[in-house]
Amino acid sequence: MPEVRTIESHSTAVELFRLLDREPRPSAENSPWVMANMVSTLDGRAALNGRSGRLGGPLDRAMCQAIRAIADVILVGAKTVRVERYGPIRLSAGLQEARRESGRTPLPTLAVLSGSLELPDDTGLFDAPERLHVLTGSSTPEADRRALTAIGVAVEPLAPDELDDCMKAYHGLLTGSNEIARMAAAKAWSLWEAQCATLRPNQDVVDHFSDPHTALSLARIEAHYFVNDAFLEPGQLLRDAVRIADIPGYIIHGRYDMVCPVDNAFALHAAWPRAELQIVRVAGHSAAEPGITDALIRAAMEVAGRVRAG
Repeated sequence: MPEVRTIESHSTAVELFRLLDREPRPSAENSPWVMANMVSTLDGRAALNGRSGRLGGPLDRAMCQAIRAIADVILVGAKTVRVERYGPIRLSAGLQEARRESGRTPLPTLAVLSGSLELPDDTGLFDAPERLHVLTGSSTPEADRRALTAIGVAVEPLAPDELDDCMKAYHGLLTGSNEIARMAAAKAWSLWEAQCATLRPNQDVVDHFSDPHTALSLARIEAHYFVNDAFLEPGQLLRDAVRIADIPGYIIHGRYDMVCPVDNAFALHAAWPRAELQIVRVAGHSAAEPGITDALIRAAMEVAGRVRAG
Protein backbone atom coordinates (compact mmCIF):
# COMPACT_ATOMS: atom_id res chain seq x y z
CA MET A 1 0.00 0.00 0.00
CA PRO A 2 1.51 3.42 -0.96
CA GLU A 3 2.39 5.61 1.99
CA VAL A 4 -0.01 8.48 2.64
CA ARG A 5 1.41 11.44 4.51
CA THR A 6 -0.10 14.65 5.81
CA ILE A 7 1.83 17.81 5.01
CA GLU A 8 1.88 20.57 7.60
CA SER A 9 0.10 23.67 6.33
CA HIS A 10 3.05 25.89 7.26
CA SER A 11 5.60 23.82 5.28
CA THR A 12 7.91 25.86 3.07
CA ALA A 13 8.90 25.07 -0.49
CA VAL A 14 12.44 24.19 0.64
CA GLU A 15 11.12 21.79 3.30
CA LEU A 16 8.86 20.14 0.73
CA PHE A 17 11.75 19.90 -1.73
CA ARG A 18 13.86 18.03 0.84
CA LEU A 19 10.91 15.77 1.63
CA LEU A 20 10.49 14.91 -2.07
CA ASP A 21 14.22 14.50 -2.56
CA ARG A 22 14.34 11.78 0.11
CA GLU A 23 11.73 9.68 -1.69
CA PRO A 24 13.05 6.73 -3.73
CA ARG A 25 13.17 7.11 -7.51
CA PRO A 26 13.69 4.53 -10.28
CA SER A 27 17.37 3.60 -10.21
CA ALA A 28 17.79 1.93 -13.62
CA GLU A 29 20.58 3.51 -15.63
CA ASN A 30 19.35 6.17 -18.07
CA SER A 31 15.78 5.60 -16.90
CA PRO A 32 13.90 8.89 -16.50
CA TRP A 33 11.02 9.37 -14.11
CA VAL A 34 7.98 11.60 -14.40
CA MET A 35 6.20 13.45 -11.62
CA ALA A 36 2.73 14.91 -12.16
CA ASN A 37 0.96 17.42 -9.96
CA MET A 38 -2.81 17.90 -10.29
CA VAL A 39 -5.14 20.44 -8.73
CA SER A 40 -8.84 20.74 -9.49
CA THR A 41 -12.06 22.15 -8.11
CA LEU A 42 -14.70 19.89 -6.55
CA ASP A 43 -16.60 19.90 -9.85
CA GLY A 44 -13.53 18.72 -11.77
CA ARG A 45 -12.37 21.98 -13.31
CA ALA A 46 -8.63 22.40 -13.81
CA ALA A 47 -8.70 26.15 -14.42
CA LEU A 48 -10.62 29.32 -13.55
CA ASN A 49 -10.94 31.85 -16.35
CA GLY A 50 -8.41 29.85 -18.30
CA ARG A 51 -5.73 29.81 -15.59
CA SER A 52 -4.87 27.24 -12.94
CA GLY A 53 -2.99 29.46 -10.49
CA ARG A 54 -6.13 30.66 -8.72
CA LEU A 55 -7.18 27.15 -7.69
CA GLY A 56 -4.53 26.68 -5.01
CA GLY A 57 -3.54 28.25 -1.75
CA PRO A 58 -0.11 28.97 -0.23
CA LEU A 59 0.65 25.30 0.48
CA ASP A 60 -0.35 24.29 -3.06
CA ARG A 61 1.98 26.92 -4.49
CA ALA A 62 4.81 25.80 -2.20
CA MET A 63 4.34 22.20 -3.35
CA CYS A 64 4.29 23.30 -6.99
CA GLN A 65 7.59 25.13 -6.48
CA ALA A 66 9.09 22.10 -4.72
CA ILE A 67 8.06 19.78 -7.56
CA ARG A 68 9.54 22.16 -10.10
CA ALA A 69 12.74 22.33 -8.11
CA ILE A 70 13.09 18.54 -7.91
CA ALA A 71 12.90 18.14 -11.70
CA ASP A 72 15.66 18.31 -14.28
CA VAL A 73 13.16 19.31 -16.97
CA ILE A 74 9.71 20.91 -16.66
CA LEU A 75 7.46 20.06 -19.62
CA VAL A 76 4.56 22.35 -20.57
CA GLY A 77 2.37 22.86 -23.62
CA ALA A 78 2.58 26.01 -25.72
CA LYS A 79 -1.00 26.99 -24.88
CA THR A 80 -0.13 26.93 -21.17
CA VAL A 81 2.90 29.09 -21.92
CA ARG A 82 0.72 31.62 -23.74
CA VAL A 83 -2.15 31.67 -21.22
CA GLU A 84 -0.05 31.57 -18.04
CA ARG A 85 2.50 34.02 -19.49
CA TYR A 86 5.53 31.81 -18.92
CA GLY A 87 9.00 33.26 -18.64
CA PRO A 88 12.14 31.34 -17.66
CA ILE A 89 11.78 29.05 -14.66
CA ARG A 90 12.56 31.00 -11.53
CA LEU A 91 13.19 29.59 -8.07
CA SER A 92 13.91 31.23 -4.73
CA ALA A 93 17.48 31.51 -3.52
CA GLY A 94 16.69 28.83 -0.93
CA LEU A 95 15.49 26.35 -3.56
CA GLN A 96 18.46 27.07 -5.79
CA GLU A 97 20.81 26.37 -2.89
CA ALA A 98 18.91 23.18 -2.06
CA ARG A 99 19.32 22.05 -5.66
CA ARG A 100 23.07 22.71 -5.50
CA GLU A 101 23.35 20.74 -2.27
CA SER A 102 21.61 17.79 -3.96
CA GLY A 103 24.01 17.83 -6.92
CA ARG A 104 21.70 19.59 -9.35
CA THR A 105 22.16 22.77 -11.35
CA PRO A 106 20.62 25.83 -9.69
CA LEU A 107 17.71 25.97 -12.13
CA PRO A 108 15.87 23.32 -14.18
CA THR A 109 15.32 23.38 -17.94
CA LEU A 110 11.96 24.36 -19.43
CA ALA A 111 10.70 22.20 -22.31
CA VAL A 112 7.82 23.53 -24.40
CA LEU A 113 5.75 21.31 -26.69
CA SER A 114 4.46 23.36 -29.62
CA GLY A 115 2.90 22.41 -32.95
CA SER A 116 2.97 25.95 -34.31
CA LEU A 117 5.96 27.65 -32.63
CA GLU A 118 3.63 30.51 -31.69
CA LEU A 119 5.39 31.46 -28.46
CA PRO A 120 5.15 34.82 -26.64
CA ASP A 121 8.10 37.16 -27.06
CA ASP A 122 7.04 39.64 -24.36
CA THR A 123 7.15 37.43 -21.25
CA GLY A 124 10.89 36.93 -20.96
CA LEU A 125 10.54 33.33 -22.18
CA PHE A 126 13.70 33.68 -24.28
CA ASP A 127 15.76 35.51 -21.63
CA ALA A 128 17.52 32.25 -20.69
CA PRO A 129 17.71 30.33 -24.00
CA GLU A 130 20.28 27.92 -22.61
CA ARG A 131 17.55 26.55 -20.29
CA LEU A 132 14.83 26.36 -22.94
CA HIS A 133 14.06 23.39 -25.19
CA VAL A 134 11.28 23.47 -27.78
CA LEU A 135 9.76 20.23 -29.04
CA THR A 136 7.88 20.71 -32.30
CA GLY A 137 6.57 18.90 -35.35
CA SER A 138 8.82 18.23 -38.29
CA SER A 139 6.32 20.11 -40.48
CA THR A 140 6.81 23.49 -38.77
CA PRO A 141 8.56 26.12 -40.95
CA GLU A 142 12.29 25.60 -41.10
CA ALA A 143 12.84 29.37 -40.88
CA ASP A 144 11.02 29.53 -37.53
CA ARG A 145 13.10 26.68 -36.14
CA ARG A 146 16.32 28.32 -37.35
CA ALA A 147 15.32 31.61 -35.72
CA LEU A 148 14.99 29.90 -32.34
CA THR A 149 18.22 28.00 -32.79
CA ALA A 150 20.02 31.25 -33.67
CA ILE A 151 19.27 32.71 -30.22
CA GLY A 152 20.44 29.58 -28.44
CA VAL A 153 17.19 27.65 -27.97
CA ALA A 154 17.45 23.89 -28.47
CA VAL A 155 14.79 22.86 -31.00
CA GLU A 156 13.95 19.19 -31.38
CA PRO A 157 11.61 18.22 -34.26
CA LEU A 158 9.42 15.21 -33.58
CA ALA A 159 7.83 12.81 -36.03
CA PRO A 160 4.42 14.19 -37.15
CA ASP A 161 2.38 11.47 -35.43
CA GLU A 162 4.19 12.04 -32.14
CA LEU A 163 3.05 15.67 -31.93
CA ASP A 164 0.13 16.20 -34.27
CA ASP A 165 -1.80 13.18 -32.99
CA CYS A 166 -0.40 11.93 -29.69
CA MET A 167 -3.28 9.50 -29.23
CA LYS A 168 -2.62 7.92 -32.63
CA ALA A 169 1.06 7.62 -31.78
CA TYR A 170 0.28 5.95 -28.45
CA HIS A 171 -2.20 3.61 -30.13
CA GLY A 172 0.63 2.69 -32.49
CA LEU A 173 2.75 1.62 -29.52
CA LEU A 174 -0.10 -0.49 -28.13
CA THR A 175 -0.66 -2.29 -31.42
CA GLY A 176 2.89 -2.38 -32.80
CA SER A 177 5.16 -5.37 -33.33
CA ASN A 178 7.62 -4.43 -30.54
CA GLU A 179 6.34 -6.56 -27.65
CA ILE A 180 8.40 -4.78 -25.00
CA ALA A 181 7.24 -1.31 -26.11
CA ARG A 182 3.67 -2.58 -26.42
CA MET A 183 3.55 -3.93 -22.88
CA ALA A 184 5.35 -0.90 -21.41
CA ALA A 185 2.80 1.42 -23.01
CA ALA A 186 -0.09 -0.77 -21.82
CA LYS A 187 1.12 -0.89 -18.22
CA ALA A 188 1.76 2.86 -18.12
CA TRP A 189 -1.80 3.44 -19.33
CA SER A 190 -3.40 0.90 -17.03
CA LEU A 191 -1.46 1.89 -13.91
CA TRP A 192 -2.27 5.56 -14.40
CA GLU A 193 -5.96 4.69 -14.50
CA ALA A 194 -5.67 2.38 -11.47
CA GLN A 195 -3.92 5.01 -9.39
CA CYS A 196 -6.45 7.69 -10.34
CA ALA A 197 -9.53 5.48 -10.03
CA THR A 198 -9.93 5.46 -6.24
CA LEU A 199 -10.02 8.27 -3.73
CA ARG A 200 -7.70 6.45 -1.35
CA PRO A 201 -4.82 4.22 -2.55
CA ASN A 202 -6.17 0.73 -3.25
CA GLN A 203 -3.45 -1.84 -3.82
CA ASP A 204 -5.99 -4.47 -4.92
CA VAL A 205 -7.09 -2.25 -7.81
CA VAL A 206 -3.47 -1.46 -8.71
CA ASP A 207 -2.51 -5.16 -8.65
CA HIS A 208 -5.48 -6.06 -10.86
CA PHE A 209 -4.66 -3.36 -13.40
CA SER A 210 -0.97 -4.38 -13.31
CA ASP A 211 -1.74 -7.85 -14.64
CA PRO A 212 -0.26 -7.96 -18.17
CA HIS A 213 -3.43 -9.35 -19.77
CA THR A 214 -5.64 -6.81 -17.99
CA ALA A 215 -3.30 -3.93 -18.81
CA LEU A 216 -3.02 -4.77 -22.50
CA SER A 217 -6.72 -5.44 -23.05
CA LEU A 218 -7.80 -2.34 -21.11
CA ALA A 219 -5.34 0.02 -22.82
CA ARG A 220 -5.99 -1.28 -26.33
CA ILE A 221 -9.79 -1.19 -26.03
CA GLU A 222 -9.82 2.31 -24.57
CA ALA A 223 -7.23 3.60 -27.06
CA HIS A 224 -9.22 2.07 -29.94
CA TYR A 225 -12.24 4.13 -28.95
CA PHE A 226 -10.20 7.28 -28.36
CA VAL A 227 -8.49 7.25 -31.78
CA ASN A 228 -11.93 6.81 -33.34
CA ASP A 229 -13.55 9.57 -31.25
CA ALA A 230 -15.69 6.89 -29.55
CA PHE A 231 -17.47 6.48 -32.92
CA LEU A 232 -19.55 9.54 -32.01
CA GLU A 233 -19.97 13.03 -33.38
CA PRO A 234 -18.86 15.88 -31.09
CA GLY A 235 -21.53 16.45 -28.44
CA GLN A 236 -23.69 13.59 -29.72
CA LEU A 237 -24.37 11.97 -26.34
CA LEU A 238 -25.78 15.12 -24.74
CA ARG A 239 -27.51 16.20 -27.93
CA ASP A 240 -29.34 12.88 -28.29
CA ALA A 241 -30.14 12.49 -24.60
CA VAL A 242 -33.55 13.93 -25.49
CA ARG A 243 -34.42 10.45 -26.74
CA ILE A 244 -34.40 9.12 -23.16
CA ALA A 245 -35.57 12.31 -21.47
CA ASP A 246 -38.84 10.70 -20.33
CA ILE A 247 -37.24 7.49 -19.04
CA PRO A 248 -36.34 7.38 -15.33
CA GLY A 249 -32.82 6.39 -14.46
CA TYR A 250 -29.84 6.95 -12.19
CA ILE A 251 -26.62 8.90 -12.62
CA ILE A 252 -24.09 7.83 -9.96
CA HIS A 253 -20.79 9.70 -9.84
CA GLY A 254 -17.89 10.00 -7.38
CA ARG A 255 -17.30 13.55 -6.13
CA TYR A 256 -13.54 13.21 -6.55
CA ASP A 257 -13.54 11.34 -9.88
CA MET A 258 -10.27 12.24 -11.65
CA VAL A 259 -10.93 10.05 -14.71
CA CYS A 260 -14.36 11.44 -15.63
CA PRO A 261 -14.76 14.87 -13.93
CA VAL A 262 -18.00 15.35 -12.05
CA ASP A 263 -19.17 18.21 -14.28
CA ASN A 264 -19.93 15.52 -16.88
CA ALA A 265 -22.59 14.12 -14.55
CA PHE A 266 -24.20 17.54 -14.10
CA ALA A 267 -24.24 18.10 -17.87
CA LEU A 268 -25.90 14.72 -18.43
CA HIS A 269 -28.45 15.39 -15.70
CA ALA A 270 -29.37 18.71 -17.32
CA ALA A 271 -30.08 16.82 -20.56
CA TRP A 272 -31.80 13.92 -18.77
CA PRO A 273 -33.95 15.52 -16.06
CA ARG A 274 -35.88 12.36 -15.11
CA ALA A 275 -32.66 10.71 -13.98
CA GLU A 276 -31.80 10.85 -10.30
CA LEU A 277 -28.35 12.38 -9.84
CA GLN A 278 -26.35 10.94 -6.94
CA ILE A 279 -22.94 12.42 -6.16
CA VAL A 280 -21.13 10.03 -3.84
CA ARG A 281 -19.24 12.25 -1.41
CA VAL A 282 -16.30 10.01 -0.51
CA ALA A 283 -15.47 8.32 -3.81
CA GLY A 284 -13.39 8.57 -6.92
CA HIS A 285 -14.03 6.88 -10.27
CA SER A 286 -14.06 3.15 -9.54
CA ALA A 287 -17.25 1.17 -9.13
CA ALA A 288 -15.30 -0.69 -6.42
CA GLU A 289 -15.46 2.40 -4.20
CA PRO A 290 -17.72 1.39 -1.26
CA GLY A 291 -20.02 4.37 -1.64
CA ILE A 292 -20.46 3.84 -5.37
CA THR A 293 -20.99 0.09 -4.94
CA ASP A 294 -23.69 0.83 -2.36
CA ALA A 295 -25.39 3.38 -4.64
CA LEU A 296 -25.33 1.00 -7.61
CA ILE A 297 -26.88 -1.84 -5.60
CA ARG A 298 -29.57 0.47 -4.20
CA ALA A 299 -30.39 1.73 -7.69
CA ALA A 300 -30.60 -1.83 -9.05
CA MET A 301 -32.90 -2.86 -6.20
CA GLU A 302 -35.17 0.13 -6.83
CA VAL A 303 -35.36 -0.70 -10.54
CA ALA A 304 -36.17 -4.33 -9.70
CA GLY A 305 -38.91 -3.14 -7.35
CA ARG A 306 -40.42 -0.96 -10.04
CA VAL A 307 -40.36 -3.83 -12.53
CA ARG A 308 -42.08 -6.18 -10.06
CA ALA A 309 -44.70 -3.57 -9.30
CA GLY A 310 -45.47 -3.31 -13.01
